[in-house]
Amino acid sequence: AVVERISTVLGHVSGTYVGSDDGNIYRTTDGGTTWTLLATPVAMAQVVSITAYTDDPTNPMLWATVHNAGTIELYPLTYSAGYTVGAMITVPSLDGIIERVFVYPDTAIADAPLIFVTGSSPSNSVYRGAGGGTTWTTTTDAPHYFQQMRFDAANARIYAISGVSVDYGHTFTSMPSQADR
Repeated sequence: AVVERISTVLGHVSGTYVGSDDGNIYRTTDGGTTWTLLATPVAMAQVVSITAYTDDPTNPMLWATVHNAGTIELYPLTYSAGYTVGAMITVPSLDGIIERVFVYPDTAIADAPLIFVTGSSPSNSVYRGAGGGTTWTTTTDAPHYFQQMRFDAANARIYAISGVSVDYGHTFTSMPSQADR
């Protein structure tokens, strides 16, 4: 298959994942020489964001957000002799459109896997989905922005653009600005 436009790329220990504008998710484990079609969450819907869970690096669980007919939807993908797309996960949306999805990489914590969904532009909310998105809480502590998140599991920290969490995403505190240093 030829992918004309790529909407998202995720590098992960289990490979590199690509989501396309036609709804497909592909993975390469050889640096891009060959690609395997893993799943199609929604045919002809743009895959916007993908995240991979590290509980089994060879067969991770995935979550993907897709633009589908004017809405953004979140889908889990599980592995068992191939990837299976699960039922759409409903995410509360209190201040805008959800778009990006992230997963905390530590499998030994309570409520794992922890997934986080953020907005498409700098948003003052992050949605925390415990148990892979079975229960949700929302953090709306301004002035934190959550368009991007990074995880430091070795030190139990989650970094957003302007905040850091030391309690697995329940709360975020401000990181010092350049003027404060």
